[in-house]
Amino acid sequence: MFEIVDSQATGPIIKVIGVGGAGGNAVNHMIDHGVQGVEFIAVNTDAQVLTRNKARNQIQLGSSGLGAGAKPEEARAVAIADRERARASWLGRPVLEALDDGRSLVTWAVRTDDLEADIERLRGQDAAWGEPTTGERRRDDGRVVRWRLAVPERLDPLSPFLIERDPSSAEWTPDEVNARVGEAPARLEVVVLPTPTLPAAIGALTRSLGLRFRPSLAGGGARDANLGAQIVRLAPARGPAPEPTIHVVIPGAVQRSVEALGCRWAIRPSG
Repeated sequence: MFEIVDSQATGPIIKVIGVGGAGGNAVNHMIDHGVQGVEFIAVNTDAQVLTRNKARNQIQLGSSGLGAGAKPEEARAVAIADRERARASWLGRPVLEALDDGRSLVTWAVRTDDLEADIERLRGQDAAWGEPTTGERRRDDGRVVRWRLAVPERLDPLSPFLIERDPSSAEWTPDEVNARVGEAPARLEVVVLPTPTLPAAIGALTRSLGLRFRPSLAGGGARDANLGAQIVRLAPARGPAPEPTIHVVIPGAVQRSVEALGCRWAIRPSG
């Protein structure tokens, strides 16, 4: 079964990554305004600034921890020093390409319950998927989170990767998942991906994930496809750099639109 990495049954719905001072402030702003069902991640070169961020997950860039002092040339030096290391990473390379192109969305993840079976099925549809690889990270409390991935030939907003979580590892045991569902009732509803070439985008996602698109009720020439409990919407791009839109349902929320981290977040109450 496929789902975007989001659902009432699997805990955190969206991962929001705030980079630098402005990104960290955006993360804090969303936390202060009660955005739930989201896993927040703060990234900074300044270790001291990270300690004051409200995100549970934090990543320090560079080795000094001294920060860039709001000086672009200092941050650039850190980036250059780590650029080659990032380029060797399966995710670092497309991130660098997105930064160079001015794109806000690098890629996204699709959860699978049976990675080998889904890869075999998709390869039968001429999709180019790499072999599964394992990954893990150790939390501050010493527990280990484990997963397996399958990555297409090229990662971009129209080429997501597959992830299968280890239910025996930290964060994904049945008890932990059920606890998070009760604490975070938010639900991702629609992911809108703007594209300048709608037929090519439909073809790419049909080949890679076997999605079947139909005319969207949203109009405007958009096309929808179901992916688990969510909808992937391809919309004709309007403007030089259209941003992706994430539709989120939160019980009791005030309907509003928030611009943050290069995306538009359309929030509405449930019911």
